[in-house]
Amino acid sequence: MWEKADIKASSLKPKDVRKDILLGRVTLKHNQDGALSIDQIYDTDVDGTQLVTRAIGGETLKADKIIVGSKDDPDQPFLSNSVKEDGKEGNKLNVHAALTEFTGNLRTGAISSYGALDVNGELAVTAGSEQVFKVNDSGDVDMSGSVAVAGSFSAKSGIEVSGGMAVLDVPQVMVGGNMVTLNKNASKENNSGFEVIRKDEPSAKLLWDEKSKGWMIGTDVKEGMRPAACSMSPMEQSGSSCMAAHLPMACIPTVSCIRRTGSRLSAPMRRATSRSTRH
Repeated sequence: MWEKADIKASSLKPKDVRKDILLGRVTLKHNQDGALSIDQIYDTDVDGTQLVTRAIGGETLKADKIIVGSKDDPDQPFLSNSVKEDGKEGNKLNVHAALTEFTGNLRTGAISSYGALDVNGELAVTAGSEQVFKVNDSGDVDMSGSVAVAGSFSAKSGIEVSGGMAVLDVPQVMVGGNMVTLNKNASKENNSGFEVIRKDEPSAKLLWDEKSKGWMIGTDVKEGMRPAACSMSPMEQSGSSCMAAHLPMACIPTVSCIRRTGSRLSAPMRRATSRSTRH
């Protein structure tokens, strides 16, 4: 910080040495022409105590620019006040430095970063007293709220969804593997399978019925419509497990059967037809 000092001389010591900073204590002598000149300079008081020759601040310190450092270097870091468009002083503090480091904790309001933001350690976000977001030093991420991704989402090491319902509102779903497992965590009493929504028409379903130990295939019964009765194919009558329409689903004329020997299912799939009785 550069200042233009108003230097005064007095035989009396100032009352406030932080307001009127002492440069030193001098003794004077008379020259041959009668003028006074400095004889000796002391940095101690008359009683031998050290003089206060420098002070920082008072109640208020005002400056347009504060240079930090002792070198005469144009790249020396400094602090300055912001300037508005009309040329008047603003209310922002500008820090001019190639790098600004905080060695301790930093508590601040909103932070706007116009460049890269690197965090070496954990990053946590709290709302009030509740932690809503956290990234630990191993890269694990914990979030308590909803997540919206505008672009593509990629998970290289698997994805696990628990609780609630997972909805894929996309025109097509592709599975790269060769196995889809249903009802992994539910009890064996639940019927499991696939459902196809058909807008204004009854839904088409393929379900495994735990009561009959067979497949049910067909559509839901439309309101005001009686389900058709299906006759079983010869394969089902002989003890094999057959895909057939069971009530309350409406029957379809053609069913696909999977032959079963004991408790094991064997391929290949065969085609069988069932006759429907119309009402």
